Amino acid sequence: MLPVISAPASYFEARSWIEPTLRQRGPILIGVDGLDGAGKTSFATWLAWQFGMKVVHLDLYVINGKRPIEWRTGDLERTIDARLGNGGRPLVVEGILLLQALNDIGKTASKLFFVELEGNNGSHFLADEISNYMNKYVPQKLAYVLKWTDNSR
Repeated sequence: MLPVISAPASYFEARSWIEPTLRQRGPILIGVDGLDGAGKTSFATWLAWQFGMKVVHLDLYVINGKRPIEWRTGDLERTIDARLGNGGRPLVVEGILLLQALNDIGKTASKLFFVELEGNNGSHFLADEISNYMNKYVPQKLAYVLKWTDNSR
């Protein structure tokens, strides 16, 4: 039986969207992308909890002080490979600039979510980098988009 919890309706809609993919065989990498502060970590953690999956948080692999943002790609790749290969369970990877990070290690998401919070334009500190990323990868066009207001999440 799947866990039940009070959550925004959009969480349950997203859960229904991903369920058919989770029945497939082979490694399944689920990506959760969005601007900083949009609710990616909350959604990714909830989704992983719903299906008994592990979560990799890109924040843990960022090289501090590097601009543009860089990740410890060797560590990130080893972690993802180990978790995808561990019993064949799907894996959730979440963080800003997700498609860029996955591209840097030669991975793609089997399914992609993009989390948007009304009125959130991301941090001013990362504005140029995020703008370049959004123009290059256009993640909203590739993803199931979750949109909410501060009151709905």
